[in-house]
Amino acid sequence: MGIFDFFSNNKQKSEFPLQRSESMMLKEKLVQFTGKSNGIVVMEAGASGGEDTVEWARVNGVTKIYAFEPEPKSFETLKTKTAPFNNVSLSSLGLGKQKGEHTFYISTNENAPGSLGVSSSIKEPLEHLSFHPGIKFEESCTIQIVNLDQWAAEHHVEAIDIAWLDMQGGEFDVLASSPRMLATMKVIFTEVSLKPMYKDAPLYMEFRKWLESNGFEVVEEILPWEDMGNVIFRKRQ
Repeated sequence: MGIFDFFSNNKQKSEFPLQRSESMMLKEKLVQFTGKSNGIVVMEAGASGGEDTVEWARVNGVTKIYAFEPEPKSFETLKTKTAPFNNVSLSSLGLGKQKGEHTFYISTNENAPGSLGVSSSIKEPLEHLSFHPGIKFEESCTIQIVNLDQWAAEHHVEAIDIAWLDMQGGEFDVLASSPRMLATMKVIFTEVSLKPMYKDAPLYMEFRKWLESNGFEVVEEILPWEDMGNVIFRKRQ
């Protein structure tokens, strides 16, 4: 899902501290953390309707964005919004542990009828149901999942400079199952769980310790709520 889709459609999280202009500044800061001025490759998992994807396509120095969004309605919106940009490559696959079919839990927001399923996940919702009772998970579909290392090998992608992960609990599975691509990443911006919002999604401190053991350090924590937030990690120098 797109980071701003979530905040605008979730009543309890309407006070997110970033405005859209600040969102571009955040992306530009992540580019600076890579130490590169050009040829930067971004992988976005959970692209939703493409708000963040479009911003990434406009960031100086970013030459390629690989955006993944498995939810059909969101993917159609993503295609429309990113059509003008030739540096964006889209995939309707989900990312996960291994290639195959997987149940995808689709969210709806009773406070924003017709909005995209910004809390949808391959992870079954747990405390999300009580934290955000206005967001329902009454539908599901079957999607195709691919392992990031396998996908990169098949598409001749040698490295990913920035990983932008907004997957509602699925972020750890993507990174842990793809050590080859993880080793190439310089910056990771990831959603983290502070409560057991989704089944089998590790909590933030466990996720953080694992990334630290793989050579990353925390640059900034954006944790304004009790349940979930975002954290910037950078590869240690």
